[in-house]
Amino acid sequence: MKTVNRGKLKRLAEQGKLLGRCNYCYTDDYIYDNANDFGRTKQYLPVYVIPKGESRWNVPEGYIGIDEYYFRCKGGHAWEEEDGTITLYPYQNLSYSLKIKED
Repeated sequence: MKTVNRGKLKRLAEQGKLLGRCNYCYTDDYIYDNANDFGRTKQYLPVYVIPKGESRWNVPEGYIGIDEYYFRCKGGHAWEEEDGTITLYPYQNLSYSLKIKED
């Protein structure tokens, strides 16, 4: 597992060069989580970095929104998987798979 700089990931996302999908997002409501397949998304979408103070519900259609804080939170980390995807793990209840767009 190779560590990936989260600041670099944020810059790539802001430049439109990052695709992402949610692996899981757990809340404190199991019934809600189960009904929503635990936040999983199947397809990779362009990443929209949600600016500080902006609602996560205002993400443009066709994008996956990732809060800018997730790229810098104290307990989070990111690493490269064997298949080349990058796992962004801001918290124990949230995980994203990321890919750098090929030019």
